[in-house]
Amino acid sequence: SKDVNIDSMLNAIRTAYNALYGEVSDYVPTEKALNDVKKYYEKQISWEWKMGNTMPFDIELNERFTFGGVQMLFSLKEAVIEKVQVFSDAMDTELCLEISERLTGVRFKSSELYNALTASEKEPIKEIANYLLNENL
Repeated sequence: SKDVNIDSMLNAIRTAYNALYGEVSDYVPTEKALNDVKKYYEKQISWEWKMGNTMPFDIELNERFTFGGVQMLFSLKEAVIEKVQVFSDAMDTELCLEISERLTGVRFKSSELYNALTASEKEPIKEIANYLLNENL
């Protein structure tokens, strides 16, 4: 129907919401909220964010999980993870940082990687831990 479009759908949703929960006003962002968004915007338009800033690495693991894809680049020294760079398309913005922090300094062995990650309370990190355990590294 020609009467169904984005504006008509938004109005219908707003009307139904207001009827159920009461009248609400439109969100007007605060100065702090605008600054927070600007910080993320600046980061995401940078060349490093778009094209990557890949460190030299010894081992690369890529896997698709229920929550998204993960790429891990490991730099090792005497079989111990000196640095790990983690990339993911998961919605959890802190996921990569937590994985990297948990694995840095850990011996590159499946059981030790598993133990380092299962201490997390996040289910995606536990899923990665199980993957690493099954890889027999």
